[in-house]
Amino acid sequence: MKKEAVKFMFMVCSVSVLSMASIADDNLEDAFRDAKVSGEIRYKYIVKDDGKLGGDAEGSAVGGSLGVEMAPLYGFSAGAMFYTTNRVTGSDNPLSAEDKQLTNTHLIDGDRSYTILGQSYLVYKNKNTTFKAGRQYLDTPFIGADDARIIPNLFEAYMFTNSDISDTKITIGHVSKMAGWDSLGGDITTFVPMTQAAGITTSQNGVEQYNKGVSLASIIYSGITDTVLEAWYYRAHDLVDIYYIQGVYDTKVADVSLMVGAQFWHTNSTSKYNKWASGTQEDQIDYSVYGLMSEATIYDATLMLAYHSMDMRQNLPAIHGIWGAYPEYVFAQESFVTSYNLSGVDAIKAGAVYDSTFGEFSIGYVMFNSHDEALVNSQNVLDLIYAHDVKYVKNLSVSLLYENARVSQDSRVNEDYDFYKASITYAF
Repeated sequence: MKKEAVKFMFMVCSVSVLSMASIADDNLEDAFRDAKVSGEIRYKYIVKDDGKLGGDAEGSAVGGSLGVEMAPLYGFSAGAMFYTTNRVTGSDNPLSAEDKQLTNTHLIDGDRSYTILGQSYLVYKNKNTTFKAGRQYLDTPFIGADDARIIPNLFEAYMFTNSDISDTKITIGHVSKMAGWDSLGGDITTFVPMTQAAGITTSQNGVEQYNKGVSLASIIYSGITDTVLEAWYYRAHDLVDIYYIQGVYDTKVADVSLMVGAQFWHTNSTSKYNKWASGTQEDQIDYSVYGLMSEATIYDATLMLAYHSMDMRQNLPAIHGIWGAYPEYVFAQESFVTSYNLSGVDAIKAGAVYDSTFGEFSIGYVMFNSHDEALVNSQNVLDLIYAHDVKYVKNLSVSLLYENARVSQDSRVNEDYDFYKASITYAF
């Protein structure tokens, strides 16, 4: 375990112990006796075939998580969770030009297995108010776990939530660091500042900069029948402001369940940043995205249709996706608008899901189309997914994914690929 992880856990435990020092011995004993141990064992196997020398990937890994959370004492509780991922198959040298290499964007860190103290936190809860500080799992529109591999994205954060107002949840927080496979800032096995995780150069003329976090605030209101409205504001200090709103209406007419949603967000620079990972220098981010979605479910079948559009007309970096959250309604399982040319993208997704006693079968077809003035790009992606919770073994689930992408990036470049993923998860 890294020294900083040890120090951080010691701090959390110390605060927890000091805050409870005056409680009775029997209450302290109850807190430990009623502590909850939880975790997962995960196995994943991935194959990517894109037909390019050194571009294919093949490998598998096993790992998961193990953690404990104390029972509350006068509103206080503390918890910690370790995560690990360990190579089973794959190339010993992922930087080589060999085919079928296991890359660091898939299951492990390059060719290294690793273990991380991913969560260590202190929680205080009083009626409708909760405060959580430390390393934790987050799920927000622009900062999220993206839990599709062995280890999810994890964050160092301070999160305050309150629901005293009827049908309203208010969240205020600050996220200082992240670790995980969506972090572009270098070593995914350690926690780095949010701006560094976004790929910002961390020094200029030997002076550290852009090592700040992201503050956020949100309101979620559910007081209108069958409707949930939410608004989020993110302030990535010295980088960008993000404004996000969404409304979802979910109702039932006879035997048909209907859901429609609309979303909009705007991102603009608060200062010129030094250098993005893409190499773009001294450029301002300023773009908006809106999306629409609809779903209809009858008996065990669901049909869905979604659309979104981005008005950015230059090939600049986008913010959504860089901290592990993809708020757009249109995405494929392994291919997002942020993994593709971003300029002026219109995207459409159509899909269907059938839930049977033998498992859940789904199909989705996504069409990305960019209106960049220099390049006319398109990307069509087909997803076939099977997921099943094994009824003979409680908490055991399996899933299979096949993704086929046909990418056209002007008349000279073809970036087609086939992607296969098999997953087995046991939760306890």
